[in-house]
Amino acid sequence: IPLEQARPQYVVFQVSPKNSAVVIDNKDYTPDEYGQITAVLNNGSYTYTVSARHFHPQTGTFVVDGKKVEQEVKLKKAYGWLKVSGAGALSGANVYVDGAQKGTAPTSAMALPSGKHTVRIVQNLYKTFEAEVEIKDDATLTFSPNLVADFAHVSISSLEGSVIYINNERKGLSPW
Repeated sequence: IPLEQARPQYVVFQVSPKNSAVVIDNKDYTPDEYGQITAVLNNGSYTYTVSARHFHPQTGTFVVDGKKVEQEVKLKKAYGWLKVSGAGALSGANVYVDGAQKGTAPTSAMALPSGKHTVRIVQNLYKTFEAEVEIKDDATLTFSPNLVADFAHVSISSLEGSVIYINNERKGLSPW
């Protein structure tokens, strides 16, 4: 038996993101500030899982067979971004995502977990708008819904020069 093959070997994982959790055969390893872990393992077959918050986990296997093993794992994002336009009637509207207020339109891109979310837009003089949107991995969705007016244009005329009041507020002279 060649002694070199029988000796435990170095296993080096390079992970991204750097703060990922690495588990090899049910043992936890913590990456250094560069996203690297180093272990010395006996020859054999091993399973691993690399996971991080807001990323899809990755699992796999590797074999130690007498030489150094190097493994690079880059996790795929499990989030995307939502931007709400500020065009037209949307300008200054309150934006809510999944019931939480996120600011006023236009919004900068906000990171959200991938999947379906409920967007609600509230603007004075317009009907509240609510819809479901789907955020995709590592993509930006620019959302520009059309708001429906919740007001009317009114013309009032009476005797020339009459003072017009609406809800006890003076609006002007007739015709208005």
